[in-house]
Amino acid sequence: MRSLIEWMDNPGFSTARSWTAIDGWSGEGKLELVEHQRRILGHCFTPKDDKFPYKTVVYSCPKKSGKSTVAGAIGSWYADEAPPHSEIVSAANTLEQAENRGFAAMQYDARQRGFKNLSAKIQYPNGTAAIAVAKKYASVAGGQNDLVLWDELHGLTDEFSSRFWSELTLSPTSRYPMRVIVSYAGYENEDPNILLDLYKHIVKNGKPVEELKDIVDRNGDPVCWVSDDGQSFAYWDTEPRMPWQTADYYEAEMGTLRPLDFLRLHRNQWVTSVSPYIDVAWWDAAVERGEKAGLIAPLFMAGDHPFRGYPVSLAVDVGVKQDCSSVVGVYYDVGRVRVGLACANVWPTQGVGIDLETTVEAYIQEMYKKLKVISIVYDRTNFHRSMTTLKKKGFPLAEFSQQAGSMTKASKALYDALRNGVFEAYPEPTLRDHLKYSVSKASPQGFRIAKEHNAKYKIDGAVALAMATYDAIERAGVDTSKPIRIVSPFTDTNRADNVFQRPQQDPTESWLPDALRSRAR
Repeated sequence: MRSLIEWMDNPGFSTARSWTAIDGWSGEGKLELVEHQRRILGHCFTPKDDKFPYKTVVYSCPKKSGKSTVAGAIGSWYADEAPPHSEIVSAANTLEQAENRGFAAMQYDARQRGFKNLSAKIQYPNGTAAIAVAKKYASVAGGQNDLVLWDELHGLTDEFSSRFWSELTLSPTSRYPMRVIVSYAGYENEDPNILLDLYKHIVKNGKPVEELKDIVDRNGDPVCWVSDDGQSFAYWDTEPRMPWQTADYYEAEMGTLRPLDFLRLHRNQWVTSVSPYIDVAWWDAAVERGEKAGLIAPLFMAGDHPFRGYPVSLAVDVGVKQDCSSVVGVYYDVGRVRVGLACANVWPTQGVGIDLETTVEAYIQEMYKKLKVISIVYDRTNFHRSMTTLKKKGFPLAEFSQQAGSMTKASKALYDALRNGVFEAYPEPTLRDHLKYSVSKASPQGFRIAKEHNAKYKIDGAVALAMATYDAIERAGVDTSKPIRIVSPFTDTNRADNVFQRPQQDPTESWLPDALRSRAR
C-alpha cells in the first residue's frame, strides 16, 4: 500500500477550489499540501512493515485550515490503496454535516474520476464503498469499519454520541484499521466529551513525536504528540499556518465573534461553555443612547413623543412559582434602523404563584391599547390558558418556543444589537440586573441566554427582552397581525364596475403589502 504522500503526488486529490503558491486560490485542480502538512501526513500515513504507525489520528488545528479537505483526501487515498471491498465511514453529529464536509470533498474527487456517486454513498470500482452516517448508533451497528473519518468530534457530547462512537469501533478483521478525527477544540465542561478525552490521553498524558518536534507553536511547544501506548497520534495546533489565514481575516473575525468563540475556533483552545452573556456596560451605553433620543420612560408615558407610534413586539415569559413572569416590549424604528425598549414589567413569584389574569394579561391588554403592538410572542409553558383567552379577543399572538434553536437566534439578536450599538433603552434597573446575571450557554449550534447553575438571581426579563428583540428585527416594523391581501393587476378585481372595487391606490405601490402602502385618498 502506497503512502498518502505518494498518492497525493500521483494521481492526486481533485478539489473544486485549489490553492497554489504561485496562483493562490483558483478553480478546480489538485490539492497542494504545504510543508508542515506533508511532514505530518507523511509521518502518519506511510506504512512500515506493511502496517501504519497509528490506529487513531487526531488532526486538529484552527478553523479554515483545510481540515475537511484533508479528511476527504485521506478517504479517497484509502479507497484507492487499501484492499478491495474495504468500508469507509464518514461520521458526524448530523447527516448534513457528514455529507457536506470531508465526504463532499471525496464525492467531488470521485465524480472527476467517473466513479458512481449516490447521496450518501460512493461506490469505487474495486468494490470499496464510502458512506456518510450521522448520530444514530443503531443504524451503523455491525459494519466492517476499516476507515472511520470523524468530522468535528467536539459536537458529540451526549449519551447517544458515546454509543455512536462505540458502534463505529474499528474492525478487528481489517488489514489496515484506521480512525481519523478532524476537529477544532470544543467546550471543556461538557460530559461526556469524547474529543477532550482523546486530547488528554494523547496530548496531556503523551509525549512529543521525536521526528516532528521542530514543528512548534508561538510558545515553542511541540504540536505533534503520541500516546504512551504508541497507538494514537495527535496534531494539535493553535497556530494559523495556512497562507490564506491573514491578519485582515482575523481582525474581521475578532469584530464579530465573542472572545471565547474566537479562541475556540481560531486558536483551537478549549474553553468553558458558560460565560457572562454580555458586558453590562453595553446596556448602560444603550440607556445613554436612549436618553439622547429623548427616551427616558416607557413609551406609553412618552406623551406625544414620535417614538409613541413605532411598531412594538411584546414578548411574554411566564414563571408560575420559582421564576419571575415578564412582559417586555421592543420597538422598531424603520427610519433609523434601530430597536429599543418600549416597555417592561416583571412580577416576582416568590414561591407563592402568580395571578396571571390580573398581572400579565392585564398588562398586555393595557400595552395593546396604548402602543402600536403588532406582535405578542410567547412560550406556551404556563401560558396556555391566558394565550387562549387573548386569542379569542383577537390579539396578535405568535408562539415562540424557548427550545435551544429558537433561543439561540433570539440570544444572538439581542447580543448583536447591544454590542453593535443599535439598541436604545430607558433606565430599567430590573432588566439591567437580569442581563447582568445572565450567562451564555454555548453549544455546537450557537449560544443562548441561561441561568448559572444554582444561581439565586433571576434572568426572565432578559429572556423576554431577547425574544422581543428577535421578533422586532424579524418583522422589521411590518404589521403581520392581519391578513395581507395582494391583488393582481391582471384580475377582474381591478375593473371599475366590480362590486368589490378597492379604494384608489397609487399604482406604483401595487407590489407592496397593504401595511406599507400610502393611505387611499
